[in-house]
Amino acid sequence: MRKNHDFDVFEVAIKGQLNLTKNQTLIGKIGYYKEDSHITETGLGSVEYAEDKFQAPTGKQDRFLHERNTFQLQHIYQISDAAKLSTQAYYVDTDRASFRQINDPGGLNGRSEMDRCDGVVATEANSRLCGGRWRPRSYQYWGVEPRLDFKHNTFGIASDAVVGFRYHEEDINRAQFRGADPRFQSQSFAESFAGVNGGTGHREQIDIRVEAKSYYFQNTFYAGDFAITPGVRYEDVRIKTDVRRAEGQPQDNPESYLNNSQSKVIPGFGIAWNGIDNTTVFAGVHKGFAPPRPDRDIEAPGGANTAVVSRTKPEESTNWELGVRSKYFKGIGLESTLFHTDFDEIVIQDNGRFFNGGESQQTGLEMAGRIDFGQIWNTTHNIYLTASWTNLFTAKFKKDVASENISSGNRLPYAPKHLLSVAVGYQNPLGFDARLGADRVSEQFADGENTTVEVDSGQEGTIPSYTVFNATMNFRPQGSKTSYFLSAYNLTDREYLVSRVDGKFAGRERQVIAGIRYAF
Repeated sequence: MRKNHDFDVFEVAIKGQLNLTKNQTLIGKIGYYKEDSHITETGLGSVEYAEDKFQAPTGKQDRFLHERNTFQLQHIYQISDAAKLSTQAYYVDTDRASFRQINDPGGLNGRSEMDRCDGVVATEANSRLCGGRWRPRSYQYWGVEPRLDFKHNTFGIASDAVVGFRYHEEDINRAQFRGADPRFQSQSFAESFAGVNGGTGHREQIDIRVEAKSYYFQNTFYAGDFAITPGVRYEDVRIKTDVRRAEGQPQDNPESYLNNSQSKVIPGFGIAWNGIDNTTVFAGVHKGFAPPRPDRDIEAPGGANTAVVSRTKPEESTNWELGVRSKYFKGIGLESTLFHTDFDEIVIQDNGRFFNGGESQQTGLEMAGRIDFGQIWNTTHNIYLTASWTNLFTAKFKKDVASENISSGNRLPYAPKHLLSVAVGYQNPLGFDARLGADRVSEQFADGENTTVEVDSGQEGTIPSYTVFNATMNFRPQGSKTSYFLSAYNLTDREYLVSRVDGKFAGRERQVIAGIRYAF
């Protein structure tokens, strides 16, 4: 954990079930979450990172406040042995606010500049003497989803079908206040500048309304050793963005209001073959669709009162897979999947921005397996080996994106070629389970330009490969509802870089956690 950071989190949840009748069940859950933490959202510049990878000069002033209320209700109606109707409804009301004193890391020759205090290097002492920016936001969203699962023989073939609908609404309010006065470290003081124009005061006000409808249907046909599943989903998403204030000024530009509506039919097809004992061979092709996220990405090309909402296009993809899962041999489980995905208008995050990166391709192989020697040797003492490996041998842009200096053939950012996890463990009949493992991540690029030379901000350059060692121990006595655990991450306390988004971030230091779980 970075220095000057602390976390104060309180969370409680209550879940209950009521059997209304023999065939009807009502399940409810309410939750409350509250957080008051000192945490710096931005990373470090190149010089700061070299001096101390875990420093956070403004951490004592930077703050994150979050309060969330959640409610979920599910009604399950078992109509018959062949049909079940389940309806789920949810509502979430959340408020969060963050205060930061650094906006762009590394701006002063590799050291970070205090936001709103031009030319002042971020240090613990300076952070007490300067203001910054508060970003309060509120989110209310709710939805309902009825779903019918039923068996039938409509086509003379045994079938399982699913048909459903989901309706979802969001109301989002994003604001921002900024000023150099140290009193801006108080949220109430900052918000007292509501409606004040200019560099000090009410910087930003954006209202966003989201309405999303989803209709879906799929049917699985069972024919001998084959299971064939065609399906289709229809997505209808409407996002209304109203930039009421930007760059400290009220907006009167028609382009500061945007209706972004997207509708798409998304088909899919899958097939599985179970002609070999304890083995499944599967294949599928599915279309993918991800609408643009409701965000604050705006530009003011003609001055402070000419805000334009960025029109990020939705991601669309075609996803192919071919694989096998097998436990044919006693004590040995294996799984392997070859996958290929073609993206249209993939969304890339670069230096804190989101933009469309055009067409791209991702092709790779995933393999995972486990060997339980206790089963092979017929003993209650079990030594086991686990491993998983992803080889993303292709992750590239397929077209030039001149505006972002992206060339066809460049590798996608944050797409390591290799991910490898291996572990060896031991279990005994008393309920003890211990495991020692290692995780390996290969080198990555941090931007679509595939920059290899680090810049002062730390946001561009490669992320070197790294390996961390982990260990876990669990003990649950037979027949007991209590279990005990001990886990350790990064046993060798290796220092390594994990991200350059908004500056350089180091991976977790050695971390040891112990606890007790009790099942009611």
